[in-house]
Amino acid sequence: MLALSREHRREVVELLPRASRHTFTLREFGRLAEVADLAELQPAADLSIDSRMREAVELVAQLRGSLPPLADPADDDVIDPYRQSPEMYEQSSQQIVPAVNSTVRLLRAASQLGGGVGGCPDPAGSLEVSFDDGQTWQTGEAHTVDARRLLQIVATQGDLVRLAAQKAQCATEQLRSFIGGTSWQLEPEPSPMWMLDPADATLVHTPIGAHTLPCQAVQLASDGAQGAVLCSDGAVVTSVDGETWSEPVAVPHGVAIGFTSEGVAVASVGEPECAGVRTRLLAGGAIGAPGACVDVAGAGDGNTALTGDAGEWYLWAGESFLRSADAGQTWG
Repeated sequence: MLALSREHRREVVELLPRASRHTFTLREFGRLAEVADLAELQPAADLSIDSRMREAVELVAQLRGSLPPLADPADDDVIDPYRQSPEMYEQSSQQIVPAVNSTVRLLRAASQLGGGVGGCPDPAGSLEVSFDDGQTWQTGEAHTVDARRLLQIVATQGDLVRLAAQKAQCATEQLRSFIGGTSWQLEPEPSPMWMLDPADATLVHTPIGAHTLPCQAVQLASDGAQGAVLCSDGAVVTSVDGETWSEPVAVPHGVAIGFTSEGVAVASVGEPECAGVRTRLLAGGAIGAPGACVDVAGAGDGNTALTGDAGEWYLWAGESFLRSADAGQTWG
């Protein structure tokens, strides 16, 4: 049972005392679900959905009392904005959305019959940064972080970089760097960001909540204000809020998508007359003219990435890193 305030929770427990262990405020449940170890959910395929939902709630209930108490117990309440200012409605929304997202993450993991929550790479990956246009790379220090899978990375302003990654047990954490990615630390106050749900390729998380995609996603790109998704059928859709999406644009052989100064760009592998990688720009709801064919070995779905900034495009394909100063017409 989820209530929006401690007062509501108390009234529920007074009506049904035996429900006290499994009655929470929404923000309390979300706070506990955020730190729950999803690996403790049983992966047995013979458990019913009802059994797995009960298991997920029990996992959260066991965390009560194991975390430091809140400095202000009212932080487990959602403010009631009824008949108040628009700012109060916005504040209420900001309290609800993170708690709902954490709850959805837990319940989605619990509903994956037979699949468990595994699949996170082993061993941990490394975070690398370049200060000379990709000529050389150095590994950044990820203090107290066991990053196994990168979910999203956003360079915001100056040397500030934020990313979301999964740990060994597939729990999601946010990291930040104030020195261009050479040293990382856990984000003390995680905030919603554009990224695909690691457990469901048809769900996208945005700064205003989680939304269902119009397709099965292969890759998502974002500039922080909007998102673009490459679908498994080769189409590309874009959105500014994650709730409504553009009409799909067909991109033959598309394997990667990224935001550039000019707009959304797509990389394709295996086109006729191009054995390597070729990039295009999406503009006006249509795919643009193809760029140069880049002959690189090992490029394909899963090991190709594309992005751009300040008039330059950057392409990772297989073991190669390339740069273009003319929107993909030539690469070097």
